[in-house]
Amino acid sequence: MLCSMWLILFLSNTISSASESIRLLNGNNSCSGRLEVFYYSQWGTVCDDGWDLLDAAVVCKEMGCGDAIEAKSGAFFRPGSGNVLMSNIACVGNEPTLSSCSSKKLGEFICGYSKHAGVICRSLVRLVNGSHSCSGRVEVFNDGQWGTVCDNGWDHSDAAVICKEMGCGDVFEQRIGGYFSQGSGPVWLSDVQCSYSETTLRHCNLQGWGQNSCGHEKDAAVACRSRIKLENGFNACSGRVEIFYYPWGSPVLGTVCDNSWDLSDAAVVCREMGCGDAIAAKSAAYFGQGGGPVWLNDVNCVGNELTLTACESKKTEDYNLHYKDAGVICQSLVKLVNGTNSCSGRVEVFFDGRWGTVCDDGWDQSDAAVVCRELGCGNVIEAKNAAYFGQGSGLVWLSDLQCASYSTLRNCNSNGWGQNSCGHEKDAGVACQRDLWVLVNIKLVNGITSCSGRVEVFRDSQWGTVFDDGWDLSDAAVVCRQMGCGDAIEAIGGAYFGQSAGEIFMGNVNCFGNETMVSDCEFRRWGMHDHSNDAGVICDPSLRLINGHDSCSGRVEVLYNGIWGTVCDNGWDLTDAAAVCREMGCWDVIEAKSAAHFGQGSGPVWISDLQCSDTDSRLRDCKSSGWGRGSCGHEKDAGVICKGESLVKLVNGTNSCSGRVEVFFDGRWGTVCDDGWDQSDAAVVCRELGCGNVIEAKNAAYFGQGSGLVWLSDLQCASYSTLRNCNSNGWGQNSCGHEKDAGVACQLNIKLVNGITSCSGRVEVFRDSQWGTVFDDGWDLSDAAVVCRQMGCGDAIEAIGGAYFGQSAGEIFMGNVNCFGNETMVSDCEFRRWGMHDHSNDAGVICDPSLRLINGHDSCSGRVEVLYNGIWGTVCDNGWDLTDAAAVCREMGCWDVIEAKSAAHFGQGSGPVWISDLQCSDTDSRLRDCKSSGWGRGSCGHEKDAGVICKDNVRLVSSTNPCYGRVEVLRAGQWGTVCDDGWDASDAAVVCKQLGCGTVLEVKSAAYFGMGSGKCFISHDKQFWEIPRQAKLLQSD
Repeated sequence: MLCSMWLILFLSNTISSASESIRLLNGNNSCSGRLEVFYYSQWGTVCDDGWDLLDAAVVCKEMGCGDAIEAKSGAFFRPGSGNVLMSNIACVGNEPTLSSCSSKKLGEFICGYSKHAGVICRSLVRLVNGSHSCSGRVEVFNDGQWGTVCDNGWDHSDAAVICKEMGCGDVFEQRIGGYFSQGSGPVWLSDVQCSYSETTLRHCNLQGWGQNSCGHEKDAAVACRSRIKLENGFNACSGRVEIFYYPWGSPVLGTVCDNSWDLSDAAVVCREMGCGDAIAAKSAAYFGQGGGPVWLNDVNCVGNELTLTACESKKTEDYNLHYKDAGVICQSLVKLVNGTNSCSGRVEVFFDGRWGTVCDDGWDQSDAAVVCRELGCGNVIEAKNAAYFGQGSGLVWLSDLQCASYSTLRNCNSNGWGQNSCGHEKDAGVACQRDLWVLVNIKLVNGITSCSGRVEVFRDSQWGTVFDDGWDLSDAAVVCRQMGCGDAIEAIGGAYFGQSAGEIFMGNVNCFGNETMVSDCEFRRWGMHDHSNDAGVICDPSLRLINGHDSCSGRVEVLYNGIWGTVCDNGWDLTDAAAVCREMGCWDVIEAKSAAHFGQGSGPVWISDLQCSDTDSRLRDCKSSGWGRGSCGHEKDAGVICKGESLVKLVNGTNSCSGRVEVFFDGRWGTVCDDGWDQSDAAVVCRELGCGNVIEAKNAAYFGQGSGLVWLSDLQCASYSTLRNCNSNGWGQNSCGHEKDAGVACQLNIKLVNGITSCSGRVEVFRDSQWGTVFDDGWDLSDAAVVCRQMGCGDAIEAIGGAYFGQSAGEIFMGNVNCFGNETMVSDCEFRRWGMHDHSNDAGVICDPSLRLINGHDSCSGRVEVLYNGIWGTVCDNGWDLTDAAAVCREMGCWDVIEAKSAAHFGQGSGPVWISDLQCSDTDSRLRDCKSSGWGRGSCGHEKDAGVICKDNVRLVSSTNPCYGRVEVLRAGQWGTVCDDGWDASDAAVVCKQLGCGTVLEVKSAAYFGMGSGKCFISHDKQFWEIPRQAKLLQSD
């Protein structure tokens, strides 16, 4: 077998009996080892011929140990040196010494070095409740029962003898005062006086068994250095197994060969290290190759041994087999609870079968740093106190810790286990971090939010990726939990979030799903380099924005302990809001909103008094007063408006909610291929941009061809919140050209009501499944310009208040609107929040239209021209019919269609022929909402320019002459009259011009042509609108 080379090892930790006629060498403690006897003035070994438990029992008795557990043969404890002095020993079992037994002496037998005898006796001393097998409360066995040792006179020399007897390393510290909790039964010894030279506690100067008046509050304890350690692991309870032996008087560190290495062996290591149960026994130098000799091979533990060296094994010494170094992953006996990720939370420790907390008395950065190191996290950010992460339950195990540079929290100085009067209101916590991203030794790269992206892990001072072989939701779930995100939505391979550089550190990851860190899962070890299979995840975020106008604005809500709650606006400022914008994958912060600007939330108010820095990438990494510890009500819920420029945009559309879909990735804008592009994919874009429901998913570069890369293809969006989170072939993983660029037409969440055309009217916005209006305080041309742009109209002509276009009903959703004028949507502007009800100040706009009729005989007839991309062009008559013409009539504010004209009936236009093959429906209110072959994609010439003749929305009644009569206007499907207050020749001239008549002959008033019926729609008091103002619109070219 590979690791079966024998060696002769001379160990210096020699343990002798009181009579000094026998000794045990190379064992795990003073009661195990290779048997050597002093005979003929020399030390020599014993041959294993005839060696059995009766012989071993006499040795155990003579050594002052307990019963014989096992008689070992075959040089189990390695061959000795010198002569073999005894053989064929035949003890009855009741002899006082080995020399009293019958045997063959030197010269009477032949025995090789491979047949040296050894024993394993039950030790009469043990360490209880320690952090590992070489620390704990000292207990000794006497008169059939275990008892403790009083700490009167207990010092370093006494502790050193215990360490020696237990087969541990040097004494680390002697403990007093029931440090490892109080024992039970008799206090057997007190005022022990050892001189360092003794091999067992029983050989020290003692007062006598049970001869003292001590109570268990004075139980003595010791912390010895372990003879085993774990190297190169993720934390203090994982790594390559290394053990100390003493071949030439000083300790030499070596490894263990993985032949026969299994969970039973690993369990002993975990117990010896003071860790929890064994999770995995790792082989093939999983944690890297060690140095020095390979000390042990073919380890075969039952699983209940106290130390690894107590297990059956072959002792070897080989320097060339480190590719087979064994390792373990154990459960840690310290954990962080209620934190924002796996490296922050309330500190809890496992002791005496129960989890408990740590008191914050004396809790400082050095103590917290030990926890960070022990858990495999980075450097400490902050030591938290006063139950910052919530109050725990059960016992408060530790207090007044003094950790210095200890490797585990359990090894730090303290008042002892359970020796304090602290309550849980003083529970200690910690936030660990290595650098900006290494707060959990894992990061997500190139995702849309902090909870999606390519998975990268930190190892050996560098970042590396994860190979996607076997990558599934269980693996992703662990990553999401480790990142402090919600549930895993999807495990994505194939370098979906782009390829990284450098090494691939993990492959064939196999998580159960309940691990704390992905490094706790089984996986294949580092070193591959093909990044085409880099793994990624999409997790539910732990932060969301509610009631905003898009995905980058709203009330801030955070997920903590499985419950969504809000953030208090105490101390809420732009720096805090900026952290939210970064975490949400939005651009710069515009405004930090307070006083429940986006409405009051429900559930707990989780955080208050935030103090974020410019480098905090997530809100939960910021300093605060603690989770759930403020006294705020929901009337103080914080909100945020981030820069409205999303990482998805619509280009060349007819309004802000239609166009070619473009996404931002890796510093560049690119398009989306229409392969597989459907309504569900388009709906995600509509939601992400704060638009209404999807009208239609457009393909074949309907809105023109883009440039640059085609980033995404074959999208499968289902109900994802953002386009970047949908399933696809991966970023840039397609062969599409821009002739296949995808587009979308979404319903607008804004409309203009009661205007003469589709580009004028009362402004109404859609919110919470209902329409509401805008209050006109501060309403100006900058605000109107945003509305006009959002509607797909031309420039703003006028911002009109005072319910000029009539009063609405229901709520007023926006007030004190303050736009710069360059925003995409009016909801991107600063405004006062919803809820007012006085509609006498409803705001309205008049915009330049994006549709006009040219060369007609009045304002409701002519060649159809549309404004697109800032350029006026015509409509081709291919497929042009009455339904298409009717949409034009409605948009122009005219009455029913009379005729759809073709073949440039109203003369040939100029510029581009923008639209062809229109397919309008009876419900389309605007020509650009109709289906077509796409903008600028037809082959028509201007000889095919389409035109329309609509019934006018103004008529003259009660006269036989079409240019005489009572003036009536069409409004909301019904005809009404015009009041003569202020009616003069300039007003009448507009009517004449609109109807295609000549100049005004005379202005008539006082119902000269008879009284009409229905409403009087127009009056000089501007009840609805003024004809002169609208005439500017209707007659504009």
